[in-house]
Amino acid sequence: MVHSGQELLLPILLSCLTAIVYIEVFKPGKATASGMETRNGPQGPNITVNLRDRFCGTNNLQLSRVPLSQQPKGWSALLGVIHGEAHRALPVGTSVLVGSKQYIPISRATFMSLFAITNARPIYSYASASGYRSSYPSYCGIWNISWPIGGPCIVTLDPHDSHTEADVYPPTFKVEVDKCIEMMAGIISLGGGKKVAFPGRAKGPGPWILKEKKLGFPGAHGARHLYNMMGGKVYDVDLLELRPATSVSKEEKEKEGMVEFEIPSVGKDALPAKLFIPLKERELLAKALDNLPWNHLSWSSHRGMKDILLAFGRSLCVEKDRGLASTILKTVVKSRKQKLVDQGWDASFVEIQMADIAVSSFLAGSGNSGDMVRVVVAVAEAACGALNPYAHETTYWKNILASDDITHMHTPTEEDDPRDETNMLVGLTKYFILEWSTELDYQLYHDVPMQLLLG
Repeated sequence: MVHSGQELLLPILLSCLTAIVYIEVFKPGKATASGMETRNGPQGPNITVNLRDRFCGTNNLQLSRVPLSQQPKGWSALLGVIHGEAHRALPVGTSVLVGSKQYIPISRATFMSLFAITNARPIYSYASASGYRSSYPSYCGIWNISWPIGGPCIVTLDPHDSHTEADVYPPTFKVEVDKCIEMMAGIISLGGGKKVAFPGRAKGPGPWILKEKKLGFPGAHGARHLYNMMGGKVYDVDLLELRPATSVSKEEKEKEGMVEFEIPSVGKDALPAKLFIPLKERELLAKALDNLPWNHLSWSSHRGMKDILLAFGRSLCVEKDRGLASTILKTVVKSRKQKLVDQGWDASFVEIQMADIAVSSFLAGSGNSGDMVRVVVAVAEAACGALNPYAHETTYWKNILASDDITHMHTPTEEDDPRDETNMLVGLTKYFILEWSTELDYQLYHDVPMQLLLG
């Protein structure tokens, strides 16, 4: 049989193309110390999250508890729970192939920021001669870290189960990147460019004295390096520090207006620590509570900050105000039902369960559910009406501290300024969010290398 020239040329061309594809796809990669091979893969998103860049240039994010589309895998799982403007701002970078799997490189700062944004908390950690593994459940999925000896450190986000008919919550909610990072680092912006950093958890029963140190954060240990790594300006931040006090005389207490508190100390079975706080520092703590940021989810918070602010808030005897605020929450669910339904809440849930859940959660004193925080915050926002709760600033705690009778509760009348009621409700709701926040070790970044692979 005689073949034409074209028929003979076709198999030769196919062989050449196959060889080219083989060389490009399976060419040797860069060997790591463990013998694993990595090489440049297809393009992927270049995800950067810190105080300077926010989330790739976007500070206000819309998050969802589960991906709103089909269950994604790899780094697309993260993008499946982050929505809106953040997607349009994503720059393109080069991914990395480890074996047959595709990853994108991220920095240690981005890794910590993602934990803060998604409200991660520790649950499991294991280190041995073979490497390091840990798991951190978050509101948006479970973070898993795997770092074999000599190999790359790989981080994955495994999404929660998909939405079901039993879900009663709006599909998305808002978080602010900078506030999530600052709360993890134990820093509160007080307005006018002033920021204050909190000390870590007390290292022993004390006694301790809480003292303000003007622009003292650069000399602190704790979260200073984390804040600096995130792009924060450490030299602009004041410091509240715990100073050892072997004994505090009665005269010294009276002179500085000291009040004694109990806060947790380091250790599983550690005794509570004794803390003395002078009047000047109590005024600063009241301002810090008034300037707590507003959020729709609990924080992955700095534990030292949480210890001190919760102890100080409890000392001001605001339980009567909490009772009044809970009554407002219950009333609002009934009077503004349609507003809540329009926001995406299930109508039957709003009608039957929402009021009781909001009140019981608000009065519980602590908890471990991001869903309950979303319920309370949504009702509080509905109660505020046109008055904006997003200003992140109230005067409620300052007024309580300045009151001669801090146990007095004013019964509102029709002539009262409604902003006073809103001031109380917003101040106590932000305190509630802190009560329900989880502790995330701000020194977690020491457990991972400077660059990680997100898959």
